[in-house]
Formats: sequence, C-alpha cells, structure tokens
Amino acid sequence: MQHYSADEERTTRVEPSPENIIDNSPIGLYIVQDGKFQMVNLQFQKETGHTETELLGMESLRLVHPEDREAVRVNAILMLKGHRTSPYEYRVLKKDDEIIHILETVTSIEYRGKRAAFGNFMNITERKLAEEKAQRLGQTLRLLGQIGQLVLENDEEEELLRKACVLIIASQNYKLVWIGFIREGSPEVTPVAHAGFDETFLSSLRRGVDNPEYGSGPADMAVKMGRPFVIRDVANDPWYRPWREEALVTGYRSAAALPLKVGDEMLGALTVCSRYADAFDAEELALLSEIAGNISLGIQRIRQAEQYRRANEALRQSEEILRLMFESLADGVTVVDLEGRIVRVNEAKVRMHGCDSKEELIGKRLEELVVEKDLSKLHENRTKVLNGTPLQHVEYTFRRKDGREFSGEASTAIIRNAAGQPIGFIWVSRDITEFKKLEERLLVADRLASVGELASGIAHEINNPLTSILGFAELLFSRQDLPEDAIPDLEIIRRESHRAATTVRNLLAFARGQTTAKAPLDVNTAIQNVLSLRAYQHRANNIQVVTHLADNLPPVTADSFQFQQTLINIIINAEYFMVEAHGKGTLTITAEMDDKAVRVSIADDGPGIAKKDLGRIFDPFFTTKAVGKGTGLGLSLCHGIIAEHGGQLYCESEPGQGALFTIKLPPCLKDWSIEHGNHKV
Repeated sequence: MQHYSADEERTTRVEPSPENIIDNSPIGLYIVQDGKFQMVNLQFQKETGHTETELLGMESLRLVHPEDREAVRVNAILMLKGHRTSPYEYRVLKKDDEIIHILETVTSIEYRGKRAAFGNFMNITERKLAEEKAQRLGQTLRLLGQIGQLVLENDEEEELLRKACVLIIASQNYKLVWIGFIREGSPEVTPVAHAGFDETFLSSLRRGVDNPEYGSGPADMAVKMGRPFVIRDVANDPWYRPWREEALVTGYRSAAALPLKVGDEMLGALTVCSRYADAFDAEELALLSEIAGNISLGIQRIRQAEQYRRANEALRQSEEILRLMFESLADGVTVVDLEGRIVRVNEAKVRMHGCDSKEELIGKRLEELVVEKDLSKLHENRTKVLNGTPLQHVEYTFRRKDGREFSGEASTAIIRNAAGQPIGFIWVSRDITEFKKLEERLLVADRLASVGELASGIAHEINNPLTSILGFAELLFSRQDLPEDAIPDLEIIRRESHRAATTVRNLLAFARGQTTAKAPLDVNTAIQNVLSLRAYQHRANNIQVVTHLADNLPPVTADSFQFQQTLINIIINAEYFMVEAHGKGTLTITAEMDDKAVRVSIADDGPGIAKKDLGRIFDPFFTTKAVGKGTGLGLSLCHGIIAEHGGQLYCESEPGQGALFTIKLPPCLKDWSIEHGNHKV
C-alpha cells in the first residue's frame, strides 16, 4: 500500500467539473429551451436510445407517447410556474419504438441568457411492470376469496361452474375462461361451462376431441400430467398451431390450464386465457391453482353431500388461504407477541373496541382489552395454546375505549417461525352481544312456550275450584246469620281468589296469541278514559295528575281495549311505587307527535329503577315489587301489545329521579274517521 503526503495529495486530487457530474449522473438530465433539447447527458441518451446529435435540436415532445403529450406539456408548465413540485409519470417512445415509463421533475433555470427548463427523469419501467403484476395478483387474490364464497353459497353443480366462469372474467385479468370435464369412456376434456365467448367458439375447443390429428389441447395436457400446463405465447408456440387463428381473432395471447381433481380422482380442467403474452408467472399460477382447487372442492361438496366432514375441512383450508385478505375480515384479528403485546390488528378489531385508528391498539397489552375478572382465564388459555392446544370460541367480556363492556368470543392459535419455534399468537375475536341477546330471548321464548302449555292444561282445573270458592264465599256473605268475626276471613278468601283468577288470566293472555280488533283510535280520548277509571284511586292515594295532550293528533290503528290495558298497567305500576316511596306523587302524561310517530309519555316522581334492573323490566316474571304484590307479567304484556301494534315501548330512569315510560305508535295511514266529542273527524 502506498502513502502520500498532504502536499502530494493536493497535487494529485482531481476536482470533477460540472460537465463530468452531469455526464456521469445515473439519472437522465436535459435542458429544453424553446421546446427543443439544448443539452442531454449520457444517461438520457442511453434511456431514449438516441445519440446526442439526434437529440440536440429535436422537439422535446417527440419523445413522449402521443397519448401523454398534452399532460406532459401541462405538467411542465405548472412546475415551471411553481404551481406543482412533485414528479409526474409519463411514457416515452425510444428510438426502436419500445415504450418505457418515466418519472420526471422539471425546474426553471437561466441558460445562455434565456429561460429554459432543466429536467431529470428516471426510468421506472421495471417498477411499473412490478406494480401491474402486483395489481393482477391482487385481483386474482380477491378472485380467490370470491370463488371460495361462491363455493359455499351454491348447491347446484351447473350453477356453480357457470358463476365461477363469470367471476373469473369479471376480475378483468383474463379474456376467456372455460371448465371442462372428463367424460366416461373418453380421455379428452369436454367443455361444460364458459365465459367471455359465445357457443360458436366451443367448436374450436373440441378439435382435440373430434379430430385426433390436432393433438391434445392445454386442458387435455393438464389432465394427463396432473399439473398446470401453460402456453406462453399462442402466436409463436408451434404446439398451439391448431388453435392459433381463433386465439388471435378472439384476442388472447397466452393460456393456462389447471387440473380439477378430488383426492386421486381427476375431474377435468379449468382453462383461463389472458390478453397478454407471458401472463402466467409462478405466483399467478399458484393462485389459479388455489382457485381450481376451490372449484374442485365445491364440486366434491355437491356430489358428495353426505361427506360433510371432508367438505368442512376443505372449508377450513380455504379460510386459511383467505387469511391473506386480512383487512376484509368482519371478525377482529389481533397478532400478539409472546410478551402479550399487540403488534398488528385489522380494521374490524379497531371498530370493535371503539377506537379511531390501529395505533391506539398497537403496543397495548392484550390484557387491557379484557375485563379484570377474565384475566386469569386469558392467562390460563394462553398457556394451553403454548402447550399445543388451540382454543376456539372462548367467551370473554371485552372493554371498549370508552370503558363500556361487551360480550365477545375469541379463537386463539400459536404462530411459529420457520424453525417451528413459537413467536406469538393470533387472536380472532367477534362481538357476540346480539347473539347473547338472541340466546336470552330464545330461552325466554322456550320458557313462555312451557308456561303456555302448562297454563292451557291447568286453566280449567284452577278456574273451576276458584269459581266454586268465589260462589260459596258470596253465598256466605248473603247469609243474615253470618257471625261478625267471620266476615274478615271471608273477605280475605274472596280477595285472594280474585287475585288468583287474575293471575291465571294474565298467564293465558301472555302465553297464547289473541286476535285483536284494530281500528282508528284517538289517543287523547283513550288517555282520558283511563284517567277517569283511576280518578278515585288517585284521590285516595294523594296522586296529582298533570296532562299535556296535543291537539289535532292523528289517530293510531289499535285495539282500543289492549291499548287502554297497556296504559292502565303502566299507570298502576307508577302509582304503586310513588305511594310506596312517598305516600303520594305526581303523574305526568304527555301525548304529542314525534317525527313520524304518535308518542305517549308517562312520567312519575317515584324512586326510579336501579341500573341493574332497567334492562330486565320487560322480561316475563321479573318484578321488583314485594312478594305477593306482582306477577312480573304486566310490563311484559304491555311490551308485547305495543310490539304487535308495530310500535315501541321503552323506559328511561335514574335511581331517585322517577321513571319515564314512552310509547310510540305509527299514525293511521289509511282513510279514517272517528268520533271526537260531537264531531266526526
């Protein structure tokens, strides 16, 4: 190795000139003045295929693809005026007419005393081709998911194959597609479904079958070899000579045939044709093979419906493939490292927890999404998964960003690296709040069905002795020689018998459907009738009634008896709790239009309803009254009546602030007339 002194270094160092820098730049550089090239560097000459002599003095737009010239001219003007600073893309025609893609930036400079444009551009053709390839693969990947869904939704083989062909064409990657089967007694593949061409084109596809001199087509070869068979360029491949003319006229340049098989049984082939030569690389063939596999599984499911277990396994395999469509899943997907920290989530998981972005979840510990009482279960299940036991549909109570809780379930599996070592977990979770509510409603419905059967079976057995008890009690009351000390006991017998009879009637009314006689009903009149019935009790219990009944309310279509029964039940409930709490109270009833519904509000100033009870007050058999004071059927009856009338009944309450029951019913939409005072409205 030689060493030089500082003086020797100074004498041997060569400072590069601007010309050297420009000529040796890896980026194409040029100067355009008055629309013509005034300077071009070596890289620019190399990219365009022209010599410096050919380029200098040439109109700059001559190199631009005709379809891009106007856009290039406008972009250059905007950049020179300072209105645009970002690079823009366009196509260039090289000397040999090859088209390349360019990314260019233009700057305004002074050159030889005049204004000029100094530009630099980069050849991004390979990147563009890679983007186009990625786009095609993305379309094919989406197609894979669509085919998977199609397989699940169709139970007829012919319909499945026809729709599969239509879907593949709709992806815009391919020009033609057809599916063929091996027919019994024949080794050739016969078309059974197609898209992208008419029936007349099928004649060319059948040449391999009808005329052996042509040899086998791509589909036949795929079936014989049991693997994909590809024609890279139909225009130049001598093997494709029998079909070349039809291919060029139809507009496809390459073809790929994928075998369709179930187990060891070869069914036929899926053939797709592309507009472009060399269209089918390894990645695309792999996706097409998966599509062919999914179609084969669909055929198997249809043909062998009794083999449900195998079809279900095939579905799980398809779901594993669809894992790539991470962001489109409706379930929340969470990837967690071994330390329990979230490293990746999809949008469904973000929405599930009420967050605005993924960043709000990434980096958090999984424990932060689960309520405290479920943490031990979470840790225990994580250990099980690490020990090789995958867990599915485990229920947890999750927490949203705002602190609210909701029911969910999660399936957990371990993630391993290429060496088989665990590196994290994948959590697939979903919100099952609505499912849980439905489950609860089904349990209640089942309970009600049992109650209905029981009530129907014992109604006469209970009512007959009750009738006898009441009858004999009345007879005893009518006796003149009845001892005074027996009267209170008889009164108890009569009162309790009436209460038992009322309970039986309520059970029967709740458990079995009742026909209703609906007609236009004036809500204000119904309210006033009910208040008249309860006027004595209101006076006796020191309850003040305040009404706000809007004029000119439209009628509702309702059963008058059932609607008034609903009002009475709600009012009696309010009376009971106000008297129990204060020995008095104020009942406020409002009737008005609310958007497109008639709204009746019944408010009391009683003790209110505890938060834990508010969601259950309409459940059958649920009551907060003292034992013997209520059956828990009154509000359930009310809710059922209003729902049957196409309306809504709900309650709002805070402990210590009374309760507000709201009834909403749609107004009568048909021609109507009701008696209102002395006038017919």
